[in-house]
Amino acid sequence: MYAATLYPHEQLSPSHRQHRALKAARHGGHHDVWHDESFALKFIDIEDVSTATQSAMESLRLVRCEHPNIVGLRELFFHSRDSELTASERSWKSPLQLCMVLERCHGDLRDTLRQWAEQDVGQATKLALFSQMCSAVQHMHGRGLIHRDLKPDNIFLHNNGSVKVGDLGLATREESEKDHEQEGTPGYIAPEWWKCIAERFVGIADYNHAVDVWALGQILVDMSCASLFVASDGGSAAYHLLVQVDEVLTVDGEEEDGGDSGDSAFAFMRAEEAALAAVLEADSVKACRQTSTILRQCLVVDPQRRCDSCKKLEHLAAPSQ
Repeated sequence: MYAATLYPHEQLSPSHRQHRALKAARHGGHHDVWHDESFALKFIDIEDVSTATQSAMESLRLVRCEHPNIVGLRELFFHSRDSELTASERSWKSPLQLCMVLERCHGDLRDTLRQWAEQDVGQATKLALFSQMCSAVQHMHGRGLIHRDLKPDNIFLHNNGSVKVGDLGLATREESEKDHEQEGTPGYIAPEWWKCIAERFVGIADYNHAVDVWALGQILVDMSCASLFVASDGGSAAYHLLVQVDEVLTVDGEEEDGGDSGDSAFAFMRAEEAALAAVLEADSVKACRQTSTILRQCLVVDPQRRCDSCKKLEHLAAPSQ
């Protein structure tokens, strides 16, 4: 087990402190990720108390969710980059950053899907990876956490073939009050969460860990229909179909709906169900009974009827005897 102690910056090894010599892996709105062959450094800008709290909570979740298929946290420290900033940069860049030293992965699922779009990869290989994702998410759910941002960008791959679920920045405790502002990623948001976002003025968001099950189903569609995922240009494969169906239903029901929010939500549900029907008819899905069975468990619009256990999905994805 790795201890996630808050280390003073100067106590770290030279390789940690000389992060500018590392390779830039990717950049987010408020963070940068650097890496070498053994670890990755995620530098998060500390702009205010809220940012600091969210970053610290992500670190604590990683410690609490130690699992072979969840990105491991090695160390944690604060980094002052005040001397590195120019006068103009100081006006908009935070001088203080929280650095998470993370287990090194070797690419994410989005990059892998782009490769699969040009290759013939067996469904058994895809289901083996999917099973590992389910194991990681089940581990989180068992500790009362909802990931809330499962998508190919946050599923990482190790060069030993294992899957690592990461980026717990939007994760929340299941029994806590949900934040409407944390909206996840379009294409992977469950219908009940969309409804909460659309009706945020009503009060507390009403959803649970079933939103992660929905997202896992969307990811399996991406894995099964990689070429369609690439064609979606940043969205999920199923969402690509949803937008096309939604446009048709919006035109057909424009006079009937009349712009009412309740009718719009109902129209969205019809579009969702129609798109899912199209997904289940895709050749790559129909060709694999296991995949079809899993998707029929995950992609159910009514969360009360959706599969409530990632352990069950992991079992369904296991190799057929």
